[in-house]
Amino acid sequence: MKTNEINLTERIDQLSQDKTLYLSVIDESGKIYFLNAALYKALQITGDSPVGRNFHDFIHPKTRDSFKVSLKKQMGKSGSISTELQMPFQAGHWTKWEISRLEQEREKPSKFLCLGYNIAADKQLKNFGRITEKNYQAIVEELNIGLIFQDNKGGVIAANQKAATFLNTTMEELYTQKQLYAKLHIENEDGEPVAYRNAPFMKALETGQTQSNVEMNIRVQKDTWRTLLFNSQPLFEKNQASPFAVATSILDISKEKQLVQEVKNREILFSSFMKYSPYFTWIIDGHAKLLFANESLLKYFHKSESVIGENVLELVPASISDSVYQSHQWVAKTGQPHHGIIKTKLADGKEHVFQLTVFPILGLSSTPLLGGKAIDITQSYHTRQQVKKVNERLLFINKASSEAMWDLNLKTGEIYSNEALNRLIGVNANNPSNLDWWLDRIHPEDRCKIQQRIRLVFDKKEKSWEDEYRFLCADDHYKMIHSRGFVIYELGEPHRMMVSFQDISEIKELEVRLSEQKLKQQKENAETIINSQQEERTRIGHELHDNVNQILATAQLYLSMIHPKGKDQNDIKVKTSDAIIMAIEEIRKLSKEMVMPNLTREGLVAGITNLVKDLEFIGLFHISFVHSDKCRIESLNQHKKITLFRIIQEQTKNITKYSAAKNVEISLNCCHQFIQLKISDDGVGFDTTKTRQGIGLSNIYERTRLYQGEVSLQSSPGKGCVLHVKIPVDFPIDAS
Repeated sequence: MKTNEINLTERIDQLSQDKTLYLSVIDESGKIYFLNAALYKALQITGDSPVGRNFHDFIHPKTRDSFKVSLKKQMGKSGSISTELQMPFQAGHWTKWEISRLEQEREKPSKFLCLGYNIAADKQLKNFGRITEKNYQAIVEELNIGLIFQDNKGGVIAANQKAATFLNTTMEELYTQKQLYAKLHIENEDGEPVAYRNAPFMKALETGQTQSNVEMNIRVQKDTWRTLLFNSQPLFEKNQASPFAVATSILDISKEKQLVQEVKNREILFSSFMKYSPYFTWIIDGHAKLLFANESLLKYFHKSESVIGENVLELVPASISDSVYQSHQWVAKTGQPHHGIIKTKLADGKEHVFQLTVFPILGLSSTPLLGGKAIDITQSYHTRQQVKKVNERLLFINKASSEAMWDLNLKTGEIYSNEALNRLIGVNANNPSNLDWWLDRIHPEDRCKIQQRIRLVFDKKEKSWEDEYRFLCADDHYKMIHSRGFVIYELGEPHRMMVSFQDISEIKELEVRLSEQKLKQQKENAETIINSQQEERTRIGHELHDNVNQILATAQLYLSMIHPKGKDQNDIKVKTSDAIIMAIEEIRKLSKEMVMPNLTREGLVAGITNLVKDLEFIGLFHISFVHSDKCRIESLNQHKKITLFRIIQEQTKNITKYSAAKNVEISLNCCHQFIQLKISDDGVGFDTTKTRQGIGLSNIYERTRLYQGEVSLQSSPGKGCVLHVKIPVDFPIDAS
């Protein structure tokens, strides 16, 4: 068996001056073929020769695996490889080994020459042993970890105060510890109780293997737990296969666990936020390689996580890659975030609008990182543009409009008023921040009413209202204002209220004047009616007194002349009968003038026709009556029919008394929107400028004016008289 003799000899010469050398030849499985005396002595082997035993058994379990790995690495290679091993020579004994493969015969296991030496010199090891022997308690107590030494049955040999503190017990209980474990509430990482036999120190004693980084939870109070990290190292004496003791270190990692859990929770929150966030989010390095992309971004552009590591500009469409690249470059150069809007057409042919933000990420890497987020705001962008245009139009209309108005944002208190309002009330309404500026200037007698009205509008979620009130202007005078209000709601709450102002002071004054005028007119009409009634009564009285009474007096005189034996008795009876008949006829004529015919049943045309027949029967003049479409005439309401009939009665009565006419003509015709009455005679006539208007003509004028009609009277001496009356109808009349 040969190896590189020059290298090995040189190495031995270098180390032999101040180091004790250990030599061993082993095969790839660890089987020992040779040990030098120094190694034999150091391993404290007694009895049979160690040749044939496994070298791995003499290596501390903690470094055993690393030695096996070193052997595998050296298989089939020349030269040597170094490794550090902990050997069970004495406490804290570390050795360094150089492993070289030996030449071998075919089809036989590979053999290795292992050259080792103590890392620490013998003097250092002796000093360490002396220090630990004399200062063991001080060293152990000053450690920031808990330390417990137990025998092969688990009994406590030694421990420091930290161990008792971490286990929530006392030193006395820890050393006696017959019931200690039963008192402890211990769980593993999954929250399951840990039996005594499964504790890391008992597992180390049972298996002879180091139990590393075992986490267990110790309940220290009712709802308070402490997380401890256990490392149990089995201790071996001489060449015993089973450990005679175990050393366990305990470290309180509660805060670290809490921090880890917080980090985990934050990662969960971050992952959830990134998953459901509508924003497209990404992180790139200095070469624009994609380090992170959230689900929204990948889904929107139909990509998978396989694009991680690729250039981000290859992920987005070419139509927006230039804008994204420029944003990245600007942020990388300035170190400041960049905000912008990108408009482009995508594969669907529609214009899309993205809101883009790129920002630097500092402190995570030595190389610059950039983060970005974007969102498709196409719909909201177009909506805002439309709203902007509408607002611009409204603003233009408000400025151009003569109607005064103000617009109050009920959430922010922001108010806008146009120039027309400022001119109307003389007050700048753009400074106030709520409704008080308006309510405080309303007349005290009207204020409560308006406050209740607005409160009711808000409570009932009404969208509009209107009212009238007195408003104090800058000149300290009240104006009568008519307001229309419009309320806009958001999520059921009033958000904005727009109110228009209209000065109706003059209109109200005119209404008052008109009301007074109407009252005056009504009073005059009432007086006229009373006078007419009085004159009518006087006329009837005169008729009864001067005519009927005289006729009845004559009849009474004739009756007094009748004697049983008188002469001419029959003539007297005939004259008496004629007088009584004449009185009856006069009373009948008088009552007929007073009683209105039943126009509802017979109609206006029939009523006028009967009146004409009666006048024709008297024989004072010839009278005729013509009319247009009877259906249209009868469509008039009852009051207008009565008015027309009374006007004809009044005028024919005047003709009978004063005109001495031979011919009378009555015509009644319907034309567009009006009905026209014409009564003409060929009598003596009169001067309309000099003749006083009697009760008959006054009645005609008053009746016509009641229906907003017109009266025209044409007459002159010897020329007869023509009366025209025009009254609006209740329905449109075909001009044809």
